[in-house]
Amino acid sequence: LPAAAAAQDKPASAEFYAQFYHALASGRGHIDPQLLENKRRLGDAIERDLIAPWKKNHGRAPSILALGAGKAPAERVWHERGHAVTFHDCQEDSLADVHRCCPGANFLIGDLHQLASDNRYDFVAMIGLDYVMNRREFTEFISQAARWLDADGQIIVYCASTLSFRQAAVEIAKHCLGVYRRQP
Repeated sequence: LPAAAAAQDKPASAEFYAQFYHALASGRGHIDPQLLENKRRLGDAIERDLIAPWKKNHGRAPSILALGAGKAPAERVWHERGHAVTFHDCQEDSLADVHRCCPGANFLIGDLHQLASDNRYDFVAMIGLDYVMNRREFTEFISQAARWLDADGQIIVYCASTLSFRQAAVEIAKHCLGVYRRQP
């Protein structure tokens, strides 16, 4: 795609995704149905293990901000189960089906790094979104996402990159231990 060829270091831009979803809609390529099914299963697991217990403890359906949702196979599960989901993506094409399938849902369109929300959420979900950020951006963005949480809110991070997962785990360990190594 032209946007990927022109990118310096981040081909995952709004322009790239607009071209990508346009290519899919025009019959150039397809999304593997097994990938969609696996993401739906992931949405089920997150709902069962994190969201449903939260709902039981708080006596209400949670509000969820689903960042970089794309076609939202995992995130749709939460909407289907009656949770208030706000779907986000960097451009509208990927969310077109979600608009049709999820009446009553809220939508935010825009660059992740420019995103501003006055709302507070019980969950901020980032499924496979880490790959569009370098380590510094990822760390800064986690801090930004934490500011969108309501009391007892949680951030859900499902990493596409094992390096991102490792770095997130290291940062959490450092925070919990209160220890930061002096040597790299």
